[in-house]
Amino acid sequence: MTTDPLAPYRWLETPEGSPANPLDVIYCVSFLRGVDPAEVLRRFDPEGPPGREMGFDELEEAVHEFVEETDGGAGGGYAGVVAAGEWSVAVELWGWFGTIDDHGIARTFALAALITGVPMSRDLLAGPFLVGAVAEGRG
Repeated sequence: MTTDPLAPYRWLETPEGSPANPLDVIYCVSFLRGVDPAEVLRRFDPEGPPGREMGFDELEEAVHEFVEETDGGAGGGYAGVVAAGEWSVAVELWGWFGTIDDHGIARTFALAALITGVPMSRDLLAGPFLVGAVAEGRG
């Protein structure tokens, strides 16, 4: 039995193009509590058509076609949303729209503070810091 809490997520660290990680390297995953999948899609595009069910492979194919047509500059063009208990999980292959929010960074650090008990603050940046070099290739 492993005690590594990251073991269930190591598949996300596979090299680009690896079949072990269908998300590949450019993607956004958003977790929304208390919002059903149809409402999540309306938040991505309030004027857009209602969603239709498809498998992950079909989503991947639709995104690939969109990226080819737009040279990738407009994201993946689609979000797939799946219900998971009280939550909806939105997956954007080649996308980043789930991160576009004036409050996105603040929410990220609020979540980190909730998990760690360490709030990111200006006082924290007042230091002093113990500073050392980072070996090449480790960034």
